[in-house]
Amino acid sequence: MRTLLLTLALVLCGPAAAQSGELLSPPLPEPEASEEQPALPEELPAPSLPPGTARNRLPDQTAEVLQPGEGQFNLFYLQYSRGLLPGLQLSAQLGAYLLTLVNLTAEYQIVDRDELRASVELGAYWFALSPVLAINALQVHLTPRVTVPLGGDFELNLAPTLRAQVLALPGLSQNVRDLRGEVSLIRYDPFGAWMLQGRFPLLTQQTLHVDELLGQANVTGSLLLDDLDSWGVVLFRDQLIGDTAHLRFGLGYRRRPGLLLADSLGNLILQFDLYWR
Repeated sequence: MRTLLLTLALVLCGPAAAQSGELLSPPLPEPEASEEQPALPEELPAPSLPPGTARNRLPDQTAEVLQPGEGQFNLFYLQYSRGLLPGLQLSAQLGAYLLTLVNLTAEYQIVDRDELRASVELGAYWFALSPVLAINALQVHLTPRVTVPLGGDFELNLAPTLRAQVLALPGLSQNVRDLRGEVSLIRYDPFGAWMLQGRFPLLTQQTLHVDELLGQANVTGSLLLDDLDSWGVVLFRDQLIGDTAHLRFGLGYRRRPGLLLADSLGNLILQFDLYWR
């Protein structure tokens, strides 16, 4: 009888004890997820100079102007340009002053957008010794410029020029008005720029007046010329040197021989310039 009671007690208490043991036993820790360390970014190389930015741009060939306080000195014509106000720059050829040609050129940028830049240039030359030598010489030119980015590293620049020249001597006066065109295709690179430039005179009008000569009446005549046959094309390279210097050289062909150093050497156009900005 005692043995039977003990057996029943073990049967009744066994499952409860086992269940109580599960509740009291601490839960097993879950395995921690392995945290992967993020990969360190590779060191990027220093970015190269973007094409057509402040370092390699060509403000004397495009509708770009110098920033206020920025200057540029061209060695060949001893020309100095400086930005005075936002969108406005002034320039003068110091070499012309040595020939007593007082000169000043102003350029103002009227449009500055990513898809289009436009400027207007107005300049004049005057012979300073006119009162002394009785020779009056004056030249005025007006040049609007438009620069259009073509995508990538290319730009297209259009620049027609209207000039008026007056030369007056005792008994003789001559007026010359001409219209010229210029088209440039520019490709920028981190070391400078290539430029293919076409030049073509369109029209030239000359008026000559001669006072009474050998007792005859005064003579006045006007002549209108078509100078399109005097077109020319030049390939330029503008190379960066150091931090501020630029070396520019060009080689081209002119259909008709022009003025030495001003237009061409015979039919050959050879230009060289060194400038700092």
